[in-house]
Amino acid sequence: MKKTAILILILMIMIIYPVPVLSKELQLANNVDNSENEKLGVIKLNVSTNKKLKDKQFLKNSWEFVKGEPSDNALNLLMFSYHTREDRDQMNESNKLVAIDLDGYTLGTYNNSYHSQTYYAGITRKIYEKNLPEDVNMDFKYKLMAMHGYERYEFNIGGITPLIVPVIGISKGLVGVDFLISPGRTVTFATTFRVNLPEKKSIKKNVF
Repeated sequence: MKKTAILILILMIMIIYPVPVLSKELQLANNVDNSENEKLGVIKLNVSTNKKLKDKQFLKNSWEFVKGEPSDNALNLLMFSYHTREDRDQMNESNKLVAIDLDGYTLGTYNNSYHSQTYYAGITRKIYEKNLPEDVNMDFKYKLMAMHGYERYEFNIGGITPLIVPVIGISKGLVGVDFLISPGRTVTFATTFRVNLPEKKSIKKNVF
């Protein structure tokens, strides 16, 4: 009887004893897993956050580039164009432009390719500028305009034709020339001449 009781006691100890050890091992394993999961979570969060920040920064930089800055003030005179369509000999290529760019806005009129007088208004933004040798300045800009005068010839909404025109400008001192590409039913290359106007300077008043 005593031997049986001792054997039962030994078996119970053998059965019960590993349980705390096993539970500690499981707890350690859970701690390791949780720690690893937390590390992975932090890494994923950092990667996700960095990606979002980079995307936001990229969008911001892209917008800042596209937005640019107001183009230089200038008086634009004359315009000569070249049309890529086959019947270009019937198109008007001496367009008699008179326009002004002032504080980032543009306003002008010219005789368009279809011999109709056109009026436009919009914005003009400079997105790149480089100083070349001999005090020559080169800039790249665009004009976003609403034009009236193409009702029967080009896409329009209520008689207004929206148009964005890329421009490369070369100038020295007060004079310059702009080369532009005008999209539409046909691609048109044009050249305009400009007189650079002085920029506005802030006047500081003396306070006594």
